[in-house]
Amino acid sequence: MKYVIGVCLLTVQMLASMIALDTVVRDQQLVPVITVNGKIVIEVRSVGTQQVYASTFERSEKILKTMRALEEEEYALNRIRIRLGTNKSDYVAYVNAIEVYRVTPSDIVGTDMTTYQLAVQWRTNIYEALRLPSVATVVDGDDSVADYGVVHSPLVGLFSLVSRPSFFTGILQVCFFLSLQIGGMVVTFRYLNRRHQAVLDEFQERLKRFHHTQTQHQNRMASLEQQVTHITKTLNLYRLSSPDNENPTA
Repeated sequence: MKYVIGVCLLTVQMLASMIALDTVVRDQQLVPVITVNGKIVIEVRSVGTQQVYASTFERSEKILKTMRALEEEEYALNRIRIRLGTNKSDYVAYVNAIEVYRVTPSDIVGTDMTTYQLAVQWRTNIYEALRLPSVATVVDGDDSVADYGVVHSPLVGLFSLVSRPSFFTGILQVCFFLSLQIGGMVVTFRYLNRRHQAVLDEFQERLKRFHHTQTQHQNRMASLEQQVTHITKTLNLYRLSSPDNENPTA
């Protein structure tokens, strides 16, 4: 039964071209390549001139996703048109206004071709590979047919993940936001601590002024009491020494 299922899956897969990402070694370097039905059609040896890609693996994955999306449309990859780029140095391959790949001056370094010739060669490779029968990969030790388009090296996923700018950008963003939060907490804590200390110092200063004022009032009250006592004694003495008291009327 497993053999019947495998043959059926293989028959269905043969109806569509298999586009995959693989790697080859060129000049002792690992180079990502795009394959169609087992044939290498594009070798991505550079990230491209003035391109946004962080590595050749990221650039090759972008080309792979575009080709797979276009392959779902009938005969879409058979209608590739080569046009001069807006910067007048690149040649771009389009299908229905969708950019499939772009050939830049850095792609022809070490070759005797122009950017236009390399763009045409990649298109020719794709056309020739589309006429080949689809190649199905069988996983060792299993009778089932492998997933569509998965024939690349196991290192491709690791290289593409680490080389993506979003990977490092995500780490930098996390570190940046964490540092912002920690810095904000430290600044807030210091501000609240200083504010609390200022309020406490102001309260203590007011309390000192209150004690000082109270002491002054107490001293003044004591002074007034002494003055009142002194005046009372003086009045009493004056009354006793008055002539009226010495010669009373008969």
